[in-house]
Amino acid sequence: MKKIKLLATMIVVGVFLCLYSLRYVNLNNKYPPPHVQQYEERQSVPYDSFELTVLETTFMNQETLDATFQDEHSAGVYPKCIVIDLKIYNNSQSEKQIEIYPFVLESGAWSNGIHLAAFLALNADVDQATLTPTLQPGESCMLKLPFTLTQEQFKPSQWKNIENRDFQLTFSLYPEKKTILL
Repeated sequence: MKKIKLLATMIVVGVFLCLYSLRYVNLNNKYPPPHVQQYEERQSVPYDSFELTVLETTFMNQETLDATFQDEHSAGVYPKCIVIDLKIYNNSQSEKQIEIYPFVLESGAWSNGIHLAAFLALNADVDQATLTPTLQPGESCMLKLPFTLTQEQFKPSQWKNIENRDFQLTFSLYPEKKTILL
């Protein structure tokens, strides 16, 4: 009786593994890995009906960090912040809206989105200080995109040299992963 139960269990496990393997292969064939397109800083990049250009990438200075991240500092968190100066140009013949809130800064396995409070503070003088600006045909706007990094997100050896790491701004993931190397 025990041999029959063991045999039945082995058959069920074998069938499950076969079905899992077939499903795995089927999904990987249906959804292949994305094609990666990499661009350089200061290079105009097509994105839907827009052209994106990263003009400058800097780490925020200590004075601006202290003013911008008072809430974080009062909670005992002392982030660093990378600020990307982004030019967005509408090259279509109609009014278009672009969503920049899904843009992500990446470095190795680390990634982070735009810090909203810092975005609003840094772009206070911009008419369209929004993560979904609407642009007329031929119109462009300049926005500062802040991305925070905290010590807890990195090994101590990485944190010491954080300003020397390679970063990339990712703005499209699938079917083409589009990134700008910073």
